[in-house]
Amino acid sequence: MIKGKILGSCFTVLVVMFAAGCRDDVARFNQPPDTEPVAATLNTAIPLAYAAAVAMDAAAGDVADNALSLDDCTGYPCSAVVNIDFDTDNAPFMVPVSGGVTVLGHFPSFDAGILATSFVNVSVGTENQAVFNVAAFPVTRTAFGITLVYAEVDINVELPVDPADFSEQEQHDALNRLNTPRPITPEVGIETHAWIVDVDFNDTPFDYSDDFFTISGGGQSFQLSADENAITQLAMVDVTVGPDCLSNPTTGLALLQDVNIDPVSFPIGQAILRFHSRCDGRVRVDLGSGSYFGATGHSFPIYPKP
Repeated sequence: MIKGKILGSCFTVLVVMFAAGCRDDVARFNQPPDTEPVAATLNTAIPLAYAAAVAMDAAAGDVADNALSLDDCTGYPCSAVVNIDFDTDNAPFMVPVSGGVTVLGHFPSFDAGILATSFVNVSVGTENQAVFNVAAFPVTRTAFGITLVYAEVDINVELPVDPADFSEQEQHDALNRLNTPRPITPEVGIETHAWIVDVDFNDTPFDYSDDFFTISGGGQSFQLSADENAITQLAMVDVTVGPDCLSNPTTGLALLQDVNIDPVSFPIGQAILRFHSRCDGRVRVDLGSGSYFGATGHSFPIYPKP
């Protein structure tokens, strides 16, 4: 009888331990995706592309009210310095942006430029940045606006080199990045290691408030935390932000992928994100695996409340 009670007690303990373990497993595979990398990429790509558009026009002599061009290109090639104030209504930012940016530009022709930027006392949403430097990146005019390409290694450099000091080979190498292949799927975007931003002027040149921004590429990595041997990788394909909705992109796909980097590299969570036309500030998980399995079919805020 006593033996039976002991066995019964042991069984009860095992059931409780199993149930607790199951709860832990369920929680492990029911994590909401961390959308901070999405927000961070949008907060970089859109102000940077806006600054590029204003600088390209200012160097050509069409200076916006919130810009000051220290040089005009009366002939090509030429170099120019353009100061831009972000405190303006003539910009389609998703979150409030204040402060300013100095753009150093070298323009081999009217249609092409190599730019370097220093964002001074910039506040993007709730994030404050004293100086935010982006190294030389290429820009070209298109039939609808401009296209620029930048990479993770270009961001937050200590002091960007003035493109005017580039050698001919360095200019060639910078402009050649405009030939970066566009990813057709988010999985390919992870390996692109660059962001391609198309700006559509919406048939209203010099009115930047109604521009469309389309972002593709990826490869940037965001460390989950200092005590975790993992990073989050992000890729985007045709993610578009326009004047009709500044709460969220309204089209495009993204891939969030948490990767364990020690001792071997393998995904521990993956989420395919789809942006939608509902202007609700959210993005939908089309398909989640690993730690994001339970997020499949649910929507999450792009800019979570602090």
